[in-house]
Amino acid sequence: MSYQVLADGVLDPETTVFYIFPSLMHYTGPIEGQWHAKASINAGAKFYIVGRDPAGMGYPVEKRDLYDTDHGKKVYIVRGSRT
Repeated sequence: MSYQVLADGVLDPETTVFYIFPSLMHYTGPIEGQWHAKASINAGAKFYIVGRDPAGMGYPVEKRDLYDTDHGKKVYIVRGSRT
């Protein structure tokens, strides 16, 4: 999916870099999204795409996710782009 934005011309392949962020999983849920965004911005990224929580965890009692699919995005929007 990430490479599709290059193929579709959404992002310029000459100025777009995809990378693997080898961060340990110290956080989960919305805080993980904030950690990755802040680390990426501090490393020089000008934009950060917030998608579905990649490390969603199940609720320990019921069979449902602890966080909804857009929780990380909502927290980032409320917090704003402050670093």
